[in-house]
Amino acid sequence: MSRHVPVSYYQSTYSLSETINLEQIDGLHKYTVGNFNEYRSARDHREAVKNKGVQGPFVAAYSNGKRITVQEALMISSQKWVR
Repeated sequence: MSRHVPVSYYQSTYSLSETINLEQIDGLHKYTVGNFNEYRSARDHREAVKNKGVQGPFVAAYSNGKRITVQEALMISSQKWVR
């Protein structure tokens, strides 16, 4: 099980002013920011967060509140994967 880190740590350490959400998935604490309808916007935001020093940011996808793979989300929304 991963250790719980207070959301305030990420806000102060990485100067994140946006809302940070915490969820537990498969025994791991996952912190999320942002809500995007386009993969390109989510990817760009991931890079911005990474540039602030956050290690290991990634894009997660949801459909009707359920976590799905990014590939599934791209197929559902008829979007293309972008590097």
